[in-house]
Amino acid sequence: MQTLTASEAQNNLYRLMDQSAESHQPILISGKRTNSVLISAEDWESIQETLYLLSVPGMRESIKEGMAEPVEENALRIWTGELAACVHQTSSEGCTKARGSWSKRQRLKHCWQLFRKIPSSPSPYEKLIGDLSGAYSAHQHQHRLVYQVLQDEQVVKVLRLWSH
Repeated sequence: MQTLTASEAQNNLYRLMDQSAESHQPILISGKRTNSVLISAEDWESIQETLYLLSVPGMRESIKEGMAEPVEENALRIWTGELAACVHQTSSEGCTKARGSWSKRQRLKHCWQLFRKIPSSPSPYEKLIGDLSGAYSAHQHQHRLVYQVLQDEQVVKVLRLWSH
């Protein structure tokens, strides 16, 4: 991790902000009274979202299970332009709790509608980090969606959806 004095950071603040955002590397700023770390807002939000998800009992295991499951197994697809949405068994369990007696196809449509309604500003999703890297989290009101984008298959793979 790059370390700078507070004076050096003050003299180069805008350059350091750009550098941190582009490299996704934190910068340690040492001062006389305390030290601080400069990271991009995007990286901070990713850290916070990952920590939140990891605080939910069983969530890491559920997401990892969904990531390991092949797209073909237990998946329904809805094609919308260039991407398809796939809901897997692990994600549809959360939908079942949220929506009672809906069929799997109805739950999938509901998941996809939620996903598409998430506003684009600020960021509509957070990249997850650590061992959940490669997944994204999006939320709207009380609904939260964890998914992967599989470019080769042109699929959005929904790993987990739940209401809280």
